[in-house]
Amino acid sequence: MKKTILLLGIISLCIQCRMLGPADFAVTPIPTKIDLPRLEILTHQQSFGAMFGNALWGNQFLMYDNSWSTFMPLGYQRSIAPRKILDAMGYLERETAAISRRTGNAHGYARYKLMYYEVRQPGFGWEILSSLTCFVPNFFGMPFNRLRTDLELQLEIVDAQGNILSTYRSAQSALVWSAPYWGYWWPDAVRKACISALQLAMTDIKGQIALDRNTLETQLLAGGQLPPFVSEGYRR
Repeated sequence: MKKTILLLGIISLCIQCRMLGPADFAVTPIPTKIDLPRLEILTHQQSFGAMFGNALWGNQFLMYDNSWSTFMPLGYQRSIAPRKILDAMGYLERETAAISRRTGNAHGYARYKLMYYEVRQPGFGWEILSSLTCFVPNFFGMPFNRLRTDLELQLEIVDAQGNILSTYRSAQSALVWSAPYWGYWWPDAVRKACISALQLAMTDIKGQIALDRNTLETQLLAGGQLPPFVSEGYRR
């Protein structure tokens, strides 16, 4: 009976945690509008699969090695993909749409690669304390844990001829609390820490791109357009 009451108490605490919503995945605004010619998105499969994934993806990404792919060809695996990979791909799609025009023929690619990725639990002591006290303090708002995501994101702007016009990198960290009432419940805290670090990285990268905006537009237009079957393959 006591175990049942304790379990119900833990469940009720989880229900009281914050839940992820659309605002958590929003594109971060910057003062300067970039508005490059339309770009398609490419992601580095090995880095996002091996670093950002989990056991559900197994070793299948080893076959791709350093290849690049649009998100859509991998769409048939969305049903088994870890949520944080889907979060990242969806977010990067929206960021690509934010830095380039949504209409017209594509003039190149925005290629994303994870150079570094790590998730840590610097607040593991809170989890131990919660267990030792049978989660009673958590009913009063004490956190369960906290997570930290460290990552380095790379974005390459590539023209229609395959020439790398510019490369941008940003290393960022995000700390998120798992707590009742004011924090996120555990699975959402993991996802929130990942997406928050990506948002910080993209904010920094977009600031760098804004400085090169005029040069990049000239180079992208000079490089021509992607073939129609490529340009039509991904519409935002």
